Amino acid sequence: METHPQDLYRITTEGKVFAKSNLQSPHYLFAVGRISYLFDQDSAFHLLEKAAQNGSAPANAYMGYLLFDEGNLKPALSLMSKAWKNGFKDPELEILINETKESILDPQEFNRPDLIQALFEKDMVYLKSKGLITSWYIGAMQNVFWSSDILFIIEDPKFFLELEPKITTREGNLAQKVQESTLGTIGKGLINYSIVEEGTQDARRLAILYETNPNAFRRVYSGMVSYTQN
Repeated sequence: METHPQDLYRITTEGKVFAKSNLQSPHYLFAVGRISYLFDQDSAFHLLEKAAQNGSAPANAYMGYLLFDEGNLKPALSLMSKAWKNGFKDPELEILINETKESILDPQEFNRPDLIQALFEKDMVYLKSKGLITSWYIGAMQNVFWSSDILFIIEDPKFFLELEPKITTREGNLAQKVQESTLGTIGKGLINYSIVEEGTQDARRLAILYETNPNAFRRVYSGMVSYTQN
């Protein structure tokens, strides 16, 4: 219902006292926590957490929604999944849980978590600060994606339709340069072969990820394309 902000504030102030004295009734904590969020987010989260601790599945879901809107996907997924497990079977919650799962990537599963995270977030400042390392890393990955043996890793034909024919920069075709030399020079920089190995291994991990989490793969690959176009 449409309610005047002053009335909402009064309801919240008086409701907090009542809710805190009735901890056995998480419904009140949840209701007041939702209203409190309009005025005091820290206090609201405290009330919602209390409601969740006392058995309110909707409170977990609501906190998950709020964290999702802020871009904190991992804690959001944890809270929403807990709400679902505890009986809050809202169809929209199920959709959001699945969408969030597809948007989460754990960079620590890769050789170069810093580069994977930067590609995932399209952090061009960081990628460019690594200069030639980023270029060779992306080139090595692209070589793997276009190799025939990738068929043994992933069977989905859509995978190949989503790849760019070539990834290039002002220095030329990165993938071709990596293919031509295991220890190469671009301009004045000399890149150790280890970055090529790391990129090759990480590309295979990403290819496997495509089958279970295609959106995460697309975000990383989109970052690769964006970097080479800048």
